[in-house]
Amino acid sequence: PTAEEIRRIMMLHGGTYQHYYKRKPNCYMIATNLPPAKLLDLRDYVVKPNWISDSVQAGKLLPVQDYLLYTPDLKNGQQKLSLVRCEKPSTSAAPSPSSTSQNNDQDSWLSSENSHDEDEHAGCHTENSVHHTENSVHHAENSVHHTENSVHQESKKDSVEARKAGDPGFLEQFYGRSRLHHISTASIKLRDYVAQKRALSTGAFEGIEKLKQYLASKSSREQVPIGEEKVIMHIDMDCFFVSVGLRTRSHLKGKPVAVCHGKTSLASISSTSLNSQTERSDLTSCSEVASCSYEARKAGVKSRMYLGQARKLCPGLVAIPYDFESYDEVSRILYDVVASFTLDIEAISCDEMFADVTNVLQQASCSPNEFAEFLRKKIEEKTLCTASVGLGPNMLVARVANRFAKPNGHHFVDSSNLPAFFETVNVKDLPGVGYRLQTQLSEMGVETCKQLQALPLETLKAKFGVKTSSLLYNYARGIDNRSLQFDKLRKSVSAEVNYGIRFKEPTDMIKFIGQLSTEVERRLLEAGVQGRTITLKVKVRQKDAPVNPSKYMGHGLCDNLAKSSHLLAATASKAIISKECYSLAMQMHLVASDIRGVGIQVGRLEPLPLGQGGGVKTMLDFLTTSRPPESHGVAGPSSGTTNGMTESLPKAVSLPAFSEVSRLANCNFLGRPGCC
Repeated sequence: PTAEEIRRIMMLHGGTYQHYYKRKPNCYMIATNLPPAKLLDLRDYVVKPNWISDSVQAGKLLPVQDYLLYTPDLKNGQQKLSLVRCEKPSTSAAPSPSSTSQNNDQDSWLSSENSHDEDEHAGCHTENSVHHTENSVHHAENSVHHTENSVHQESKKDSVEARKAGDPGFLEQFYGRSRLHHISTASIKLRDYVAQKRALSTGAFEGIEKLKQYLASKSSREQVPIGEEKVIMHIDMDCFFVSVGLRTRSHLKGKPVAVCHGKTSLASISSTSLNSQTERSDLTSCSEVASCSYEARKAGVKSRMYLGQARKLCPGLVAIPYDFESYDEVSRILYDVVASFTLDIEAISCDEMFADVTNVLQQASCSPNEFAEFLRKKIEEKTLCTASVGLGPNMLVARVANRFAKPNGHHFVDSSNLPAFFETVNVKDLPGVGYRLQTQLSEMGVETCKQLQALPLETLKAKFGVKTSSLLYNYARGIDNRSLQFDKLRKSVSAEVNYGIRFKEPTDMIKFIGQLSTEVERRLLEAGVQGRTITLKVKVRQKDAPVNPSKYMGHGLCDNLAKSSHLLAATASKAIISKECYSLAMQMHLVASDIRGVGIQVGRLEPLPLGQGGGVKTMLDFLTTSRPPESHGVAGPSSGTTNGMTESLPKAVSLPAFSEVSRLANCNFLGRPGCC
């Protein structure tokens, strides 16, 4: 098969396509021929491409000996035994026949994953969907490489793989692989999506009609009286990232699975093929678990846990890669399903929302439990993923009820049953109660809402202040006066990077601030807003923290610093944003080499003027123009008449060159202002 055909085959089984070869333990190279330079340096098996296609067709791993193109020579001249290297085919890469044409070398290569598996933003491998016979020697890390490139190209690629801030394309790569960025942007896009549906709605809901037909088909169903009480629904997908990933990996259902930038299961690697270096690498991986299945949770695995730590708790844990395109696809389907019943939706994230279903229940004359069951079936039918639903008289009750519904269930709490229901609720399950607040309550002997209900409001005020005490007092009783926000206004626009920040010189930070300002400008214009407050956020390595933290290129232990600038006029201009951030950075007297994170936030937002894409002009815009604006009603200089001002205005203002700004910035960063 061709390279594209094998790429398609491997991608269908959940693999990642690799373009460059990099030597790793327990790897195969796949090619139809090799140049002499590669043969001299050969350390891996070279297998013919039809080994992949034949194995897929057979539904099991075929003996590799029948497909060997070359066998690798060891340094002492002996050949490796082929029987030892019978490995499990992986979906992590797709090989193709090599071409002897040097012009096609670069296109024919398949890249390896990042050399640092701890890198949260590196690509990851997945377990193969091609199953073995019971006597097969298992292997989960079978990176397939195409071998037509030169050693020089290989080393050149290695130097580019571990990107850091300031490198070309770093921001695009960082945000393209960041799950937090995807979650934050998805919620914004989905809010706009719901708003668009509300604006174009005709008032007809197809889902309600189908619900009526479903209820009418149930002959034994009792008629439900129409109630006037408001019913809020909280919908949350079960292990969203994992569920979406398992849609194309049905063989992994029921197994411990985690989504992260990591490697596949250690449990599927035999002791004969797993070397100590690979084992240490997998058990010390600092890739962060974004989501894990309930089977993994039973073993103690949690979200935001390092993959290495998770594998110590659950040796059979299987890591699958992110699939942001599929997340977006499933999110849209989820919102479309709910929108077919009601458009009173508050979008929370890609897998979570609130909806007011009062009108749905009244029009269909059904109970909350009947509707929840029908809706969950529709969601699973359309998305191939399960969802849990909580229902109650307000947003608080609906969200807490959802905790009792998980996984793949629904739970309704009637207003008349609130006191008894909340007596059993743990205070840590209340929205807004984080680790710190939970610890303070625990020190007071409060673990459940029943214990919290016993505390007088004045006691809570003395401990937590007016705002927090009122929230705790009401939430412990199921009281929540919030309403769904259909048109939620953004309070700020920001861009932050806390990975890969390794500046050597102050000019490196200045350059990166300029790049980050461009990203902030893009987001402001996309949102159609501008702001009056600019905040520079910086993570600075703590005094006693190691220079290189355990997580490769991570920020480690840091102090968080922030400084703001308030503008007279709102702006969305990257030039103004970067200029203000340069000034703020100099005021903070930072040591460039200790910076581990940089963020820019624009607040006090207001809409952009119609037809204006760059924000309100400031004095800087006027001073840097090539000529002063013409004065209406006043003759120009050629007429010989002035008003005493025109001739005195400069035609241009000389500003320091960027190199001069960089030189001055160095002095300020080093604590020597004016040294130049």
